[in-house]
Amino acid sequence: MTLTLFKRTAYALLTLSLAFVFLFMQRTGHSMVAASSAVMLPQATPTPPTNPGYNCGEPDSPDLITFAWTRQMPNNGWLGTVTYGNFVNKPIQVFDAKVDPKYNNGRGLTDWAFQAQDGSFLCRMKVTPNGLRRNVWFESCRNNNWPQLFCSTR
Repeated sequence: MTLTLFKRTAYALLTLSLAFVFLFMQRTGHSMVAASSAVMLPQATPTPPTNPGYNCGEPDSPDLITFAWTRQMPNNGWLGTVTYGNFVNKPIQVFDAKVDPKYNNGRGLTDWAFQAQDGSFLCRMKVTPNGLRRNVWFESCRNNNWPQLFCSTR
């Protein structure tokens, strides 16, 4: 074997070795990314749609409404009960949440469908702001069984 043939063979083996090392490193890098992306991170605890209670009247003449949320449903819905006036622990559900971040000077508003589980009323419930949920009000009520209220935690 001549020296030139030996050099060519050595260079070819060296090139193949480097190619295998490069491919191995690429594959290992992709495997590590795939493995790390498969790690499940703990989910944030879901927040109920409202605070437990609000005043729908004047400070000196309170007209209280209370919510007790029992469980979260698929697609961000919630089941619970409401107590207001003649409605005592009335089973309700909220669903179809629409968030409007432009409302209330950028502090947000969540617009929910609010429904009695027996179908006696269906309204839109608006809750603002997102983090503090200081106000809740009801609009577009059907069946006229639920009053159109504005309530606040203040």
